[in-house]
Amino acid sequence: GVIMSAKRIVLVANGAHKAEALYKSFFENVDPMFQASILQYHQDVMVVADHDAMQVIYEKKVAFNDFISL
Repeated sequence: GVIMSAKRIVLVANGAHKAEALYKSFFENVDPMFQASILQYHQDVMVVADHDAMQVIYEKKVAFNDFISL
């Protein structure tokens, strides 16, 4: 759709209630249940997230680029 034609996408996530969705959106296969997962196919996505939203990513010790943790 239209969002994929954007030059750059900035996704902002905050709160522990977003942690699992944030992880599944970027570190598992693209899944219609996690609509943001389609962003894996975009060339220029930056994620800005607070510590709580990043918790699952930290726990699974996955490498991440273009994520800014606040």
